[in-house]
Order: sequence, then structure tokens, then C-alpha cells
Amino acid sequence: MKAIRKFINSDYFYPILLFLFAFLLYARSLTFGLSYLDDYDFLLGNKVFFSDPGNLPRLFLTHVSITGESSMYRPLLNVTFMADTLISNALGLSSWLIPHVSSLIFYATGTLCAYCFLIAAGINQKTAFILSLLFAAHPSLASAAAWIYGRNDPLLAIFMLFAFMIFLKYQEEKKLLLLCGYSIALMCALLIKETAIFFIPLPFLWLFLKNKRFSDKKSFALFTAANIIPAIVWLFLHSFAELRAMSIDITETAKNLLFLPVFLGKAVFPIFPSCYNMARLADSAWYYIPAALIIIFLFRPAAKENRRMICFGLAWFALLLIPTLANQGKPLFLYEHRLFLPMAGLMFSIAKAAETINSDKLFSFLTNKRFAKYLFGITLAFFAATSLIAAENYKEPFLIWSRGLQETHDYYELLDTIGMIHEDYNMPQAAEIFYKRALEKNPKANYVNFRLAKLYLARKMFDETAYYMEKEKSINPDFAETPYYKHIEIILKIEKLRKTNKARQSSKAI
Repeated sequence: MKAIRKFINSDYFYPILLFLFAFLLYARSLTFGLSYLDDYDFLLGNKVFFSDPGNLPRLFLTHVSITGESSMYRPLLNVTFMADTLISNALGLSSWLIPHVSSLIFYATGTLCAYCFLIAAGINQKTAFILSLLFAAHPSLASAAAWIYGRNDPLLAIFMLFAFMIFLKYQEEKKLLLLCGYSIALMCALLIKETAIFFIPLPFLWLFLKNKRFSDKKSFALFTAANIIPAIVWLFLHSFAELRAMSIDITETAKNLLFLPVFLGKAVFPIFPSCYNMARLADSAWYYIPAALIIIFLFRPAAKENRRMICFGLAWFALLLIPTLANQGKPLFLYEHRLFLPMAGLMFSIAKAAETINSDKLFSFLTNKRFAKYLFGITLAFFAATSLIAAENYKEPFLIWSRGLQETHDYYELLDTIGMIHEDYNMPQAAEIFYKRALEKNPKANYVNFRLAKLYLARKMFDETAYYMEKEKSINPDFAETPYYKHIEIILKIEKLRKTNKARQSSKAI
């Protein structure tokens, strides 16, 4: 008993309990398969490539999709997928167990890093633990745990939070080794996800709001170099990847900033977590209400002494969400798992605002320990139950995409994807229906006509095949130069010759 009590009172108890809670909460996802989101193209589509460890260096010289086209450079993320594939092959596993185990480990580790970040930033241990438990069970983050490809945000959080903790330590000790560790962590974060570039201003903002300065010009120059060097190395490697050009519409991106309060509302009141939610302000505007309530709590007069640090947490939340709101010529989707890293900043703001709650008459009811315990228990249970329900959507592809159709009002890309899923499951009639529905929504959609042509070719319906091939060519002229088009064109020509010869033979017989 003494040993147990000693362990409970030790510094290791809360971190271990938090890790186990985050892992076990989503343990059911270990039985899940693929969802046919990015995991289908980037993981299953590259399984042969990942099976060869000799391809490891090539991961740093190509884009994230490896065999297709992409505007994203995320080699370290692909390293984790290669490791999963090699372990699965070594164990003779054909299921997706190992990738799901890895994703849960990254999710639980990311949660643990959020807890450690709060403590390093000056939040007391119990407050950090309570907020981190709610974070681990947060319904908006369910996809980061249950969806294999959702690991990119927990992985990003691990390195970025670690980098910030090293920065805080460097402010105390000014050791060159810590500065090197900071650069390495930032470099890893950039190799996980390019949005890590938005992290760089945060340490400088922290110092500004803390009214602190570097002790001398040399310290400032060294820390600035520690940020610039990883960015330069990343840009150098980035240049080898042959990325697809990405264009950002600044005007539309500015309009999308109206969804920042929606994300804030979802973070504090996640009652309806979404899977594939197309951003429509008319549908999401009610999230402005919980967003307004949390702003009132954060900026109430009693919290005035901590206002600068509260502003830092909100700046962290907003700055790291901006890449999600960038407009690339497509509709905006409210991918809630991208709240993983921004929510660390929001938790910090809430913790700082809660420090003065004892002197606040408006929120004095929260100081009642019994009431606070019941409120925390009910909230945690609600979060956990809602998260488990949300995670079930990632069990198999038909669930996630059916839910997505409801949330996106039959967006043509989702209809096209569901058609491909039915085609892969050898259900051509169902695939045909969804492809045609996609064309009804967007008659000029690329490659949907081609997919219909393939379906008809497999059923030897050559007239329909030719019709949809020509439609694809008219929409996408470059398609006529692809091997796919030329291959089917040869088949159609052979069929045309066969029909001609048959007609001649019939006429001769007459």
C-alpha cells in the first residue's frame, strides 16, 4: 500500500494516467480498417513503396502522395507509415492493426505533451491534468485518434509543444544544447506538416507579452538563427519534391476568418462533432454563442491581471488555425481534428483565466468543490461518450462517407469518392449511380466521366464507353495523352473493327 501511495503522490502518476486514459478511450479503433479518406490513397496506394526500407531516403525527396500529385511535403509523416508497414510485414499482419496502434500512441503522446506544456508554462499540476483529461476525451479530436491519417496533427503537436517547452527552458538556462534541441524539434515539425511555419512567431510573442527580452544581442541572434536555419533546410528539401503548384485566394481566405469563432465554439461546446463538414456560416453561426461565452469568461474584469497571457493563448489558437482557413479554390471544410494543436493554446488561456476565479463573484459557484467535481465528471463522461460515437464513423468507409454526404449537402467530390468505394467493393451498379449523381452536381468534374467509361467497358457496353470517354476528353483535353485514354481507345478501335468485319461477313452470307 505504501508503494501505491508513493506512486500516486509521485510526479509520474498524472502523466501515466493521462496517457493510459487517452489510449484506452479509443482502444476500440484498433479493430477499424481504412476510411477511404487520405489513408486510402497515401497509405494503401503506397504500400508496396513503404514495404521496401531502401526507399526511406526517397521519402525526403518527394511529396506526400509519392506516386500521385500533391502540393504537400510531409516526409516524416510518411516515415511513420513506412515503419508501420515494415512492422506489419515482419509480423505477417494483413490488417491495419499496427497503423492504428501507432496512431493511438501518437494521440496519447500528443495529449501528454499538451499537459507538459501547460505545466512548463506555469499552470499548476491539477489544473493541467483536469484540462488535459477533457482534451483527451474531446469529441472534435476523435478523428485524430480513430483515423489513421489523422495522426499528422498529434505528431505535429508533439514536436511543436516540445519545441516550445525547450524554448521556455532556454530562457532560464541559456544553454546552446537546448537551442540545438529547439531547432531539431522545429525541423521535425516542419517535416511532419508545413503549417509548423506558423509556430515561429509564438516564442517571440510570448516574450513580448511577458515583457521580457533576450539578455543580449548574441542570445537574440542565436535564437533567431535557431528558427531560420530549420526553415531554410526545410525549403531546400522542399525544392526537390516536385510539388504541385498551390494558389491561395487571399480575399476568400480573409472571408474564411469568420469561421474562427466557429472553431472556438466547437472547442468549448463540442455537442455535434462533424466528420466531413462543408463550411456554411448559416449552418454553423450558432457556434458564435459558446464562442462569445468563453470570451466573456476569459476577459472578465477579475482576470485582468492575467490578460496578456490569456491573449497569448488565444493568439496561439487563432494563428495555428489560419492554414486550415486558407482558400485553395475549393470549398472550406471544418476539419475538427485540426483543433488538436490550437486547443493547447486555448487550454492555457482558460487555465490563466481560472487562476483568479476565487475572487470572482460571478463565477464563485465554481469554487464549490462538490459542484466542481460533479460538473467535471459529467462533462468528461459526456465528452468520452460523444467521442466514442464519433469515432465509430471511421470504422469502415461507407459510414464516414454517408455521414459526409449529410454534412456537405451531396458535394460532388464525395459522391465521386463513394462511387469509387463501391467500384472497389465490386458493386458497379451502385458506383454508376453515384458517379452520375456527381456529374449532376458538377458536369465538368474531372475523371468522373472516365470512371463511368471504365465501368461500361468492364460490362462490354462499348457505345457508352466511347460516349463518356469523349466527354472526359472535352472537359480535360490533356487526358487524351494519358496511357489510360490510349489503352481504352485501342480497345474501342478493335471493337469497332470487329463489328465492321462481322457486318461484312453477314452481308456476304446474305
